[in-house]
Amino acid sequence: MDDGRHFIETIFEDARDKGCRAIPVVGLFNDRQSLTATASVIRADQRGVALRLTLDDFEVKNLATDIRKILNILGVAYADTDLIVDEGALSFQQTRTFVRMMLTLLKMIPVLDRWRTFTIVGTNYPPTIGGLRTPFDVFPRQEWITYQALVNRLGSRSRKPAFGDYAVTHPDPVELDMRIVKPYAKLRYTIDDSWHIGRGATVRELGFPQYRRLCRNLMAQPYFDGPGYSAGDDYIADCAAGTVSTGNFSTWVWVSTNRHLTKVVNDLATFHGLSDIAE
Repeated sequence: MDDGRHFIETIFEDARDKGCRAIPVVGLFNDRQSLTATASVIRADQRGVALRLTLDDFEVKNLATDIRKILNILGVAYADTDLIVDEGALSFQQTRTFVRMMLTLLKMIPVLDRWRTFTIVGTNYPPTIGGLRTPFDVFPRQEWITYQALVNRLGSRSRKPAFGDYAVTHPDPVELDMRIVKPYAKLRYTIDDSWHIGRGATVRELGFPQYRRLCRNLMAQPYFDGPGYSAGDDYIADCAAGTVSTGNFSTWVWVSTNRHLTKVVNDLATFHGLSDIAE
């Protein structure tokens, strides 16, 4: 920056000014300047840090040593650090094989019980809906299926990870020229172990009114939870009935995300409640 500060320090100063209680996230291969700037932020805010490990990071020669070096540079302990294991966008089709691999990787993490929090994040959401069937397709949420299988395999004395995903999107954004591309109308709806992904024609061709049909198609399925489950479900029902507008792309991102968050929170409460009873 012109004033000699690292951009990380500037970003967090702006966050403070706006009342945002942000926590910095670092990776195994951040450069020394970035880590030094992050250490300055940590000292100023006293909110610790998050360390994000990707699956590739587990291929380093001595993971535990590298982690300790980074925490020492940052001036934090394990108890000040949120650990995030980010599986990224993967195809988890062989659940048992992937669970065995994750159990092996978790053993490489030092003192797993001493981190402030421990979360596993991933997604199997498709990078594009172009290959999905119309009027809708059902696509497995393998990251959720795998998470449940992993937790069930962990012993009663093992630390259980929290669950995270990328909601109803792919983690690798594709830069598109909206003057050229013709995006499809799509309705994403999270169900127990899958996504219902309704697909219409391009919006340039049939516009947003086609969302009424997409909503009616969804409501005809046995897994539609009905109005009252979430604000997203309410909007879907109202759109199908013609009592609200068909909105725009931002509207349907909100609808799908609201539904997804509500569903995931409820499913986590049920799953971990049953897990605790089983133990």
